[in-house]
Amino acid sequence: MKKAFMSLFAAIALGTLLPSCLGDGGDSTYSGEREFAVVTRNATDNTIIEAKLSSGIRITGGDITSCSPGDAILVTYKVNFNNYIDETTIRADYATIASGDRFLSASQKRIVESPFTQTPTEDNSFTGINNPSGSYDQYFLDRWITTIGAQVQSDQNISFELYYNEDNQGLENTELAGQTLPDNTIILDAKLVKSVSDTQGSKTAKTQILVADLTTLRALNPLKITGTTSGTDMNIWLRYPKYNSNASSDDKKYTLAVIQKAFILRYYASSSN
Repeated sequence: MKKAFMSLFAAIALGTLLPSCLGDGGDSTYSGEREFAVVTRNATDNTIIEAKLSSGIRITGGDITSCSPGDAILVTYKVNFNNYIDETTIRADYATIASGDRFLSASQKRIVESPFTQTPTEDNSFTGINNPSGSYDQYFLDRWITTIGAQVQSDQNISFELYYNEDNQGLENTELAGQTLPDNTIILDAKLVKSVSDTQGSKTAKTQILVADLTTLRALNPLKITGTTSGTDMNIWLRYPKYNSNASSDDKKYTLAVIQKAFILRYYASSSN
């Protein structure tokens, strides 16, 4: 509960926290539905696998125990605050992870440091990317969750890749052309990735939930930010080709959109952050 969060519920309905007091004994319970969490080992007993939830608590038990540290999950759970197993962690009454709601560490999207540019076309444009949700101070181990959308063939799956190109850090040719990138800010580019299609014909709208792992970007620290006691932020804007179905003319249907402060990495002087 002590951690601060930035736009935790902006991307999707990541969780609903429902407090209640039950019975004469005053048992205090909380429940969450598909709440974003990152799996870690317990700080005092590394045999215990637990999840750090967006609500600010840590729980273990249920489906969480079959996960691996570094996995990200959307978990539905109920806890009773009388069931702490140590100073930080609660054993859940139940904790379930639906099929497709576990994002293995190896499948999370990491930053590619490489020259990269793209011109918006019908083939490479997203219909949108929701503002990613996460924590700037490593509570979620630099994992952020978002939802992407694109028009594709019915048999195609979609994903994205994230690129950092130090030589392409301007806002030219974007919807923010003419503006200057603020201090302590970098741009990442999102590239739409589609599976091979065996069909032809009309396209359909698809969405996909993805998790980005910014660990390598934090270590790269491209702006060479010096951490402070209170923390110094590196703001990360996300640039991506976007299809606009409401465009007034064909030449405006495909643009380079920008999500300002899509991610934030905070650097502290006295920690590994």
